[in-house]
Amino acid sequence: MNKIQERRTFVALPLPTSFREQLGEWIKETQKELPFRKWIHPQDIHITLHFLGSTSQEQLEETIQALRRVCQQQVPFELSIDGLGTFGKSDQPRIFWAGVRGQLDELRQLQKKVTTALTPIGFPPESRPYNPHITLARKYTSSDFDRSQLASLHIGNFKWVVDRAVLYETILGQGPMYHEIGTFSFVD
Repeated sequence: MNKIQERRTFVALPLPTSFREQLGEWIKETQKELPFRKWIHPQDIHITLHFLGSTSQEQLEETIQALRRVCQQQVPFELSIDGLGTFGKSDQPRIFWAGVRGQLDELRQLQKKVTTALTPIGFPPESRPYNPHITLARKYTSSDFDRSQLASLHIGNFKWVVDRAVLYETILGQGPMYHEIGTFSFVD
């Protein structure tokens, strides 16, 4: 594969623009309290279904066709934000996230369908179990993180209908850094 023509891609569920804007305001306030190195740009907020990584032009074309087939058979479902948490060391987490609740069976089934459809193209499933979340920030800069701080943070009650998946490309050094390559609507 020619590295010059490869793109760094992933498949995700976008949140409605109004929610991303509200979460952006929440992030502005919260980042004053929690010293994470990188906070997510509001337009980059999403729920990842499958990280693909380096993607050739041929794989990209096959991925678009596979996602079109999967999403043409998917009905919309509801999700909402459910609490806050972290991944990584308890005193110095690497990821700060918002959880999701709602029709999680539908979400997990969609994620499995996407992974199954993309595996033959060269994108095998991750070895870790799927843990749907919305990344808010990365790399806590101190070593004194106290998880009890999360109890005092109120992210709000966001509920939405998931009606499409998006194939994104990551362009490092830009903000926002995730750019839509294709949008795949679900059936009504």
